[in-house]
Amino acid sequence: MRNFCLNLIAFLFFTNVAFAQNGTVRGTVIDDANGEVVSFADVFVEGTSEGTSTDMDGSFAFNLAPGSYTITVSYLGYLDLKINNILVEADVVNNLGTLRMKDGSVELDVEIVVEAKTIKNNETALLTMQRKSANVLD
Repeated sequence: MRNFCLNLIAFLFFTNVAFAQNGTVRGTVIDDANGEVVSFADVFVEGTSEGTSTDMDGSFAFNLAPGSYTITVSYLGYLDLKINNILVEADVVNNLGTLRMKDGSVELDVEIVVEAKTIKNNETALLTMQRKSANVLD
C-alpha cells in the first residue's frame, strides 16, 4: 500500500510538471466586414496535430510546448488566415487578440435558368385545380 501511495504522489507531481511546461495560445475570430464572430472556425498549428475550433463566441484556446509556431484559421467562405512566428513560452498566455477573417467568396458570370412544367394529369393536380376553381366542379 505504501508503494502505491508513493507511486501515486510521484505520478501526480510529474503530471503537474509536464503540464506546467506548456504555454497557452488564445484569441477570437471575427468577420472583417461586419464584426460578427465566426463560430466553429478551424484553428490549427502547422506541422503538428494540434488544433481546435472556435466556440459560439468565436473564441479559441489551446496549450502548446514552448517554441515558435504558425497558426492557420480557416472557415468555408473566408480566406485562410495565417499568423506566423508565434512565440510560445512555458506558463505564459499568448493572447492573439481579435483575428479578422476576410470574405473569400467569388462571383461567377454565369446565368442559371430553371424551367419546370406543371403535371396536370395526376390526382393532386386535379384536386388543386378543383380547390382553386371559382365554380363548383365535380
